[in-house]
Amino acid sequence: MDPRIKLALRIMRRTNRADFTVANVAEEVGLSASRFEHILKEATGRTFRQHKRSMRIRQAKRLLQDWHLSLKQIAYLAGYSSPSSFSRAFRNSVCRSPSQYRMRIIV
Repeated sequence: MDPRIKLALRIMRRTNRADFTVANVAEEVGLSASRFEHILKEATGRTFRQHKRSMRIRQAKRLLQDWHLSLKQIAYLAGYSSPSSFSRAFRNSVCRSPSQYRMRIIV
């Protein structure tokens, strides 16, 4: 795998902000946004958007373990613009709603 892509994936995993953009990450690894997206897709078989979505869902799953956080707080902390967009993305990815997922992991 291209070392720039390895670095980009590390940057994306370690960033605390869920609002990172393809332009930000591409700049950090010294590529144009379009070239970065092309190389990323070629190397991993997934688009930047798919990587970002899975990272947000992973973060949301971790946050759902904390009963002190509301679903609304989790949505914003995971980088979603609204609780409804978070719920829709979570359901599409995990095949259950965030609250169903939370109940299942806590029980």
